[in-house]
Amino acid sequence: MSGKKTRMTMELPEDLLTEVDAYVLEGKVQSRDEFFEKAAAAELAALRRDAIDAEISLMATDTDYQEEASRIAQELAAADWEAFQAGERSH
Repeated sequence: MSGKKTRMTMELPEDLLTEVDAYVLEGKVQSRDEFFEKAAAAELAALRRDAIDAEISLMATDTDYQEEASRIAQELAAADWEAFQAGERSH
């Protein structure tokens, strides 16, 4: 992570903080700050993936997209077959 850092205050259940502190003491993370920075980055990455997945799932019901994908597949079918045959001959 890089960039300017901003100090913040947060409240957590005591058992969560105790568990985080145990990982710090074991040396699995350097500090509470590092733990929460990594946790936030991981959660943000998961949320981004979820948003992308939601967009992709919309493609399944998007008739314009389906028609375009079908047209492209048909246009490339001959080239795909030629590439397959060329690969088979080289083995």
